[in-house]
Amino acid sequence: MDTTDTGEKASAAGGGPAWLEAFPALQAVKDPVWLEVMQRAKVAELPQGYLVFRDGDPCERYILVLSGATSVFKDFESGKQMLLYRLSAGEACSLTTSVLLAGGV
Repeated sequence: MDTTDTGEKASAAGGGPAWLEAFPALQAVKDPVWLEVMQRAKVAELPQGYLVFRDGDPCERYILVLSGATSVFKDFESGKQMLLYRLSAGEACSLTTSVLLAGGV
């Protein structure tokens, strides 16, 4: 996994890091905590097939897809797997959002 510090790269609009341009709704958020998190965010380039989280792992990162796509699956004890949803560029993981907003990890 390749990660890049985004705090130094300003967007063309000058309102934050370049990755923020993929998420117009987030550009309007002026909360001081969000602004600090936004500046500390890292961009990760993940190879195809890279497993980001496993079911039951602590939720320690927030995933925003800048380019490409990823899928979210549910694994079952039987060994079967169910596709929950697919994320494309400009989208965020709704399960991660739910867990973090509920205060879970």
